[in-house]
Amino acid sequence: MAYTKQVEGRSYPYLYNVEMGVGQRKSLVKNGNSTTLYGYYQPNRRDDVMLVQYLLKRVYQRAQTANLNGESARPSELKIDGIWGPKTQAAIEQYQLEMARNGRSIATDGVVDSEKGSGTTSSISHTGYTISWLNKYFWVLWPALAPNITSDVECPYELKLALSRGKI
Repeated sequence: MAYTKQVEGRSYPYLYNVEMGVGQRKSLVKNGNSTTLYGYYQPNRRDDVMLVQYLLKRVYQRAQTANLNGESARPSELKIDGIWGPKTQAAIEQYQLEMARNGRSIATDGVVDSEKGSGTTSSISHTGYTISWLNKYFWVLWPALAPNITSDVECPYELKLALSRGKI
């Protein structure tokens, strides 16, 4: 379930977070001279997907300010419907790749994982969580909406309910 989590030592007081990862994890496996791309499916919760779609859409609506290029996957045109599909997957992957190209420490695995613990860095990959970077850019680009996305007309009712149940 999409929820908010209090954070300390950051420029924003809390984090919009997902309960489970959103997306399809991808990895490269090398076998001798060949390399194969494998995708590992994982379940996607509807309100978690909505939160990721909402944050991606809002960040890309001000993409130039964030030094992002939304041309190929067009994340600003994402429907916030909670359905994970090829457009949402492409938007997640594009965001991760662009952040990495801009020098941000972020995993480019196609998944938006839940930020666990008190840090913004994964203990396994030692890269920043995609959800943390989405929150940071959202708070910078949309300071009037960030403290309460449920007041945004673009925030779906179902997402508003999930956030109000899990709100601090």
